[in-house]
Amino acid sequence: MVIEKASRAMLNCNRYQNPELLERFRELVAEYNKVDKDMVYASPGADGSLRSIFYNFLSPSSTIVINNPSYSMYKVYSSTVGLKLKEIQLKPIGEWWVEDNEALVNASREAEITVIDNPNNPTGSPVLTKDIIKEIAETTKGLVLVDEAYFEFYGKSVIDLISDYPNLMVVRTLSKAF
Repeated sequence: MVIEKASRAMLNCNRYQNPELLERFRELVAEYNKVDKDMVYASPGADGSLRSIFYNFLSPSSTIVINNPSYSMYKVYSSTVGLKLKEIQLKPIGEWWVEDNEALVNASREAEITVIDNPNNPTGSPVLTKDIIKEIAETTKGLVLVDEAYFEFYGKSVIDLISDYPNLMVVRTLSKAF
């Protein structure tokens, strides 16, 4: 009986999403984030977006700058694509970890992508200010990706800068707070 029901359910699997529902979802996400709908790329979670960015915008031997520690999938995708990894060590100060802003900005100048999770995962520390993001976006030759998976818990964002900086991307997810 279980196999029969599972078999029937499988007939509806592996179908493309309904385009009207996808558009409505993008509209709602855009409204929530106060951005234009055309700036929303819907994917199966933030990992889906990260994977798309790593696999489609970067090529083997591209340089990526990340924090250490940071979200583990950055290293996994970097390894899969064959990226040259530059890690900027966060400094523990008291209960928080602090960004070495000068090292981050300098390393980002020649990188094809700089990926920063803000707040940092796994430490939970807020690591970037809008001024640093602006400086990186203005001085790098590559992309700047700010992973805001924990935005709803942190409350601060750089999403309002994406209209001003065409090389800036913000990734969020519904899998944490929602």
